[in-house]
Amino acid sequence: RIKYVSPNSPADKLGLKRGYRITNLNGTTSLSTALPTTLDFVSNAIFGNAASVSLTVLKPDGSSQALVVSRASYANNPIFSTKVFSVGAKKVAYIMYNSFTTNSRDALATEIGKFQSAGATELIVDLRYNGGGSVATSDVFTNLIAPAAFNGQMMYTTFWTKKMQDIILSIQNRRASILANQPLLDANGKLEIFPGGVNGKYATYADIDYRPTQEAGNVELFNKIGSAEFKKIYFLVLGGTASASELLINNLKGVMPADVKIIGRQTYGKPVGFF
Repeated sequence: RIKYVSPNSPADKLGLKRGYRITNLNGTTSLSTALPTTLDFVSNAIFGNAASVSLTVLKPDGSSQALVVSRASYANNPIFSTKVFSVGAKKVAYIMYNSFTTNSRDALATEIGKFQSAGATELIVDLRYNGGGSVATSDVFTNLIAPAAFNGQMMYTTFWTKKMQDIILSIQNRRASILANQPLLDANGKLEIFPGGVNGKYATYADIDYRPTQEAGNVELFNKIGSAEFKKIYFLVLGGTASASELLINNLKGVMPADVKIIGRQTYGKPVGFF
């Protein structure tokens, strides 16, 4: 079945919808088994390098449709859906957010602002298919929906291994010298100028301070964005909800545990990050 369809994608423009059952894929109809060969076939057909994929789908009304979806580039918008529900006398906002992309921060601010204007006092954040992404975007989302009362308090701390904290010594002992060969890039993918650095003109990952302190930049504090306030926040999650999604949830559970509810299944459980 189709789990979801990205807005403005070729599949979306052809009218494919979440829940449609795929009965024929590139001429193959034996798709209902979980055999490795079947899974590999489906994965290669949908996510491989072919220019197109042929599908026949069965719709909820019982009708079938055969179509060809061609590969194309499109602007990704991870905000799949937003709504405001009236529940008795209160307003409850809903947002389905599928990936913590760097280009979605302004859109998040806009949508949260709309919820505030609509008078929403509770918020549902749908992270069922969100496997993570930019930690900086998770910070923005947190500050958009966190209460202003927690400004200046610790949001989270990034902890590195002792080898990383003792990076200069590690380089001397050639146990982590690879970091000195990894250039540190800015938001535009350009080399960071670092005139006073131990590695010369440009910064590398060996120039970063990896201590778990605020001075080192590894302690993130709450810094409210906008003025939206929600009395309760509900997170919809599944087993693939991971990384930056879990960080967002834990950020808020840490300061308002009684008012943050998790609905669904056990999340992925990713306690580590990577460059």
